[in-house]
Amino acid sequence: MIIALSTKTKLELIDGTAKEPSKTNSSYHSWKLYNNIVVSCIVHFIFGSIRKKAFYGWIKQKKSGMT
Repeated sequence: MIIALSTKTKLELIDGTAKEPSKTNSSYHSWKLYNNIVVSCIVHFIFGSIRKKAFYGWIKQKKSGMT
């Protein structure tokens, strides 16, 4: 995850070095967009991992005759 974010120069959004500008700042909308992209990547990664684990657990149960 950190490597993916650093290649997109978005790591600063999660390590705290990119501070949220005020809503009146001209860069606020860009900051918000990039922040949302990072949040989306993190959520996709986490739910993807959970989905894979649940799927493999289901397959394992099915093979063992538990379902």
